Formats: sequence, C-alpha cells, structure tokens
Amino acid sequence: MRYFIIAFIAFFGCNPKVAQSHKNKGSTMRPLNYSESIIQISKKVQDLTWRFEPLTYPEFEEIYLNPKIYLDSALSFLSNSEFNDVEFGTIVLSMHKLPLDDYMLFTSKNFELLKEKQINVNQFISVINGFYGNDHFMKNKKSKIIQGFYKEILTDDLCPPELKEYIKEII
Repeated sequence: MRYFIIAFIAFFGCNPKVAQSHKNKGSTMRPLNYSESIIQISKKVQDLTWRFEPLTYPEFEEIYLNPKIYLDSALSFLSNSEFNDVEFGTIVLSMHKLPLDDYMLFTSKNFELLKEKQINVNQFISVINGFYGNDHFMKNKKSKIIQGFYKEILTDDLCPPELKEYIKEII
C-alpha cells in the first residue's frame, strides 16, 4: 500500500500536465518565480509587435490574471535588474489588471526609476499611455489621483524635459 501511495503522489504531484491543469484554476498562490518567468517569456516573444503575444504562454497568463500577487516581485525586478525593452514591456503588460491604486504604486516606482536613469522616457511613457493595454490613465484622466501625479511630474526638477512636454500635451 505504501508503494501505491508513493507512486500516486509521484505521478500526480510531479506530472507537468496534471500540475498545469491545477495551476490555471484561479490560483492565488505564487507558483512561479516572477523574474525567471519574465525573462523566459521575453525570450520566447523576442519583440512585442503583437503586444498580447505573452498571453499565449500559460506561465504569463498566471501572472497576468493575478497581478497583485506579483506586484512586489515586479517592482523588485525593475529595481534590481538590468532588462531590455521586451522584458520591460512584458513587465508592464503583466501589471495590466492591477486596480488603479496599485497601478499608481507601480507607476510611481517607474517614475523613480526614470529619475535615476534606470529606464528611459519612452519606457515610462509606455507605462502611462496604455500602449501595453492598461488604460488607467486614459480612463481616469480627470481624477484627482492622476492629475496630482501629472502635477508631480511637471514640478519635479529631476524629470526629463521631454516627459514634461508629453504630459503638457495630454492633460
């Protein structure tokens, strides 16, 4: 009997197809290493010509559907890693479904990275303009939280002038 139980656990606990079928059932656990997943997905994607291509990969779908679980990991990855444009775009897309308050935290962190020259103006603009599918800034353009953030950008001495010009155009 013990051998049957061990064989049963080994088969169902380690079988990738079985594990995959359980993983996508509204998981709220952190089954994936965020950084490794983003790097692997980005290698498969190679570019983001079709911005939703990462959604064709189950490991990305897990992150995309549960962004709050991975927010801290995304912020850590951005803060502690060197990344290319595809990885950055994949990270931004992975945070698409965050509620506005959490997305503002994500955006604020990206603004800090911009001022520290860890990301460029175009990358930051991709966070606020909805290119990767997030339209929080467009939908909530008149809200106090968005207007306050724009004001912060316009009055920040470390903010690049080209970003200030972009913000002036869209408000």
